[in-house]
Amino acid sequence: MAGRAEKHIVDFFPFYVKDGKTLFILESKYGCKGTGFFTNVMRFLCLTPDHHFCISDGINAINGGINAELLYFFSKLHCDEESGIDMLNIMAETGKINKYLWLKKKIIYSESLINSLSEAYRKRENKPLNYDQVLAIYQLTAEEMPLTAEEIELTPAKIDKEKKRKEKKKRNPLTPLTQIQQDRFDRFWKVYPNRKSKGQAEKAFAKINPDEQLLASMIATIERAKTQDKQWLKDNGDFIPHPATWLNAKGWEDEIVVQTSGEKPWYE
Repeated sequence: MAGRAEKHIVDFFPFYVKDGKTLFILESKYGCKGTGFFTNVMRFLCLTPDHHFCISDGINAINGGINAELLYFFSKLHCDEESGIDMLNIMAETGKINKYLWLKKKIIYSESLINSLSEAYRKRENKPLNYDQVLAIYQLTAEEMPLTAEEIELTPAKIDKEKKRKEKKKRNPLTPLTQIQQDRFDRFWKVYPNRKSKGQAEKAFAKINPDEQLLASMIATIERAKTQDKQWLKDNGDFIPHPATWLNAKGWEDEIVVQTSGEKPWYE
């Protein structure tokens, strides 16, 4: 009498009461549809021999044909392709399905599911396929497979380049003034009495990026200080701060100490 054939599927999978991160995200975004999709993916994998499934059909896709595997998968899960792909992307990002296999060849394989099935396979001679065995079936190796566009962006050279760019931007965070900013700065510069270090003043002005109302307040304060502020009238204007210093210190918010000596402004 022939022995019983090895069984490569299971009739159940553990479903824990406590929500994991994946299920929480799917439910938050898709409600009950997310819950149903999650459980149906796990059910589908349990009933699929060796508990993995590839929905990529490269030859048919290139030839403009129908991807039968993809149609079959989403039909079995009672889910539309657009939201289903999005939910699988989420599951890959959270690690519920293997991200590498999903990105490389749209293989749906859950290591956490395989681990949870250990009791079902305890008395079997055959065991579920591990990650390396799935790689071998599809002739994939992490070292030889070309990187995706997303992965290329994360290569060490790209990371180093991006890090240097951010550091440079942090040291020189300001871009040249827009035309509107330049017009407003020119009006500020025209009324400010101590016109020194214009480049630094432009940077400080761009950082504040005042609107018309704030610019009007600045100019009004400058005009008053030029004729009334004791500090600005002292020693022929020697104590008037550089414009960048005044801007960085929000000088337009300072209280003006009125000149009482009757001394005329140094610039008159």
